[in-house]
Amino acid sequence: ILEAAKGTISTDQVPSQQQIRNMKQYLRRSLLPSSDALKNICAIHKNDFLVCIDYFPVFCVILAAQEAISILAQSEVWLIDGTFDMTEDKHVLTTIMAYVNEVPTPLAWMLSSSRTSEIYLKFFRILQSKSEDRLHPSVIIGDFESAFISASNTAFQDVCYLGDKFHFLRANIKWLTSHGLGAHEDEVMSDLQVLWNSHNNLAFTKNLKTFVDSWTVQLPEYANYFDRIWKKKYPPTIWANFMRGEKIPSGDQHLETWHRRFHDLVMRHPKEKLDSLIEDLHNEWVTYH
Repeated sequence: ILEAAKGTISTDQVPSQQQIRNMKQYLRRSLLPSSDALKNICAIHKNDFLVCIDYFPVFCVILAAQEAISILAQSEVWLIDGTFDMTEDKHVLTTIMAYVNEVPTPLAWMLSSSRTSEIYLKFFRILQSKSEDRLHPSVIIGDFESAFISASNTAFQDVCYLGDKFHFLRANIKWLTSHGLGAHEDEVMSDLQVLWNSHNNLAFTKNLKTFVDSWTVQLPEYANYFDRIWKKKYPPTIWANFMRGEKIPSGDQHLETWHRRFHDLVMRHPKEKLDSLIEDLHNEWVTYH
């Protein structure tokens, strides 16, 4: 409208108020399941699996059995990850997994039309409310999604959020290949493995200096990227191995493996209707339980 007033575009290119309302309605419907699906979800799962269903400001469904929430309350290490190819409505499926007798077990899920820190914080806080404030994870492991990190640190005051090793290595290699520097991939990978595997803070500090000094000479543009992303945006306390201890996994690979297995072997269709997907998730919980 402002551009039309300036005369840079014609007024017939500006949508009318009715067109704007129609677009809003279309976008709203495209992110909401059908009324029949919602009725099925509420009728079948409202007492044992459905924790929350909200429509505004974004659509989200939170799922967890009460016993699963109790298990989370006893779990010090959580894994969290999201996947985007499960439902026909293009909702993000976010899963929280913990270890039950050393077996990685999916315990809570959220389906949402948003990937912001606010929606993840809502996920944590609603689970916390259902647990009667008994959720106190010591460690949450996920990828380097800023929204996950922010929500985790806000919801749980003393939590240590740790980034996944695979995503750390892949991000560095992806930067090299996207900048035409793939010829250095093997050497960088070898040096990153040495750096990540430093067994204590003293060894890490020494290896980090060697790494930075070496690549500042060989590839100053890569050294600049590493400094900007892996020293400042995501400091080593998030990704370095010496922060983990012996019993903390290197990443969320158990959860990513579960997502792939669930998609390939459990789901009845590649992109399911929301109520069908929730039924599959409930059956998955029952199987683990």
